[in-house]
Amino acid sequence: MSDYYEIVLDGDAKVLRGFVAGYLSASGLSPEVFVAREFHVEHDSLAHQLAEWIGLVADRTHFIVPEAIHAKIEEGTGGIGTHLGIKVVEQRRIAEARFGFSWKTHSREVAEELRGRFDALPAGVALDDYESSEEIHDGETGATGGYAPAHPYEAKATGLAHGTPGSVIRWAAELRQHEFIEVQDIRLKYAD
Repeated sequence: MSDYYEIVLDGDAKVLRGFVAGYLSASGLSPEVFVAREFHVEHDSLAHQLAEWIGLVADRTHFIVPEAIHAKIEEGTGGIGTHLGIKVVEQRRIAEARFGFSWKTHSREVAEELRGRFDALPAGVALDDYESSEEIHDGETGATGGYAPAHPYEAKATGLAHGTPGSVIRWAAELRQHEFIEVQDIRLKYAD
């Protein structure tokens, strides 16, 4: 299992992205870099989130990267990065990533597809507190007292996904594309 790091860089966001992409390309490394904001990854520090929100640290970008990339970015910011106004503000090893989720449907076919999706987890991802339920209301006509529709079938589930940061972040991004799945922001648990 590869270790992952959160590395926080200070500098213009466009310059940072270009620097990271160019530097990794020149190094011949796989460009598996997650920009925390784009992948709905929360920071653990409320004070830091507040500082970003009110604009005190507007030029700060949080990246989630594998260990090999972390070392290269750190190396690069000490060289040409200083000429571009880029500096490492913080770096921390990540023990795991996690997110809560839920899904709900009134279609038996969709429920079957969703159950299959959560039964066949990607490598590096596990589920905690996964609870799935199903309600079948035979004989209902589709309306209750003429006010609200009653569905003859409803399936739903909730749970918590956790595991290797790269696997969890990729899977959360995939799940966000499904119209019936609600995915909460990803939280990081740090090793230190």
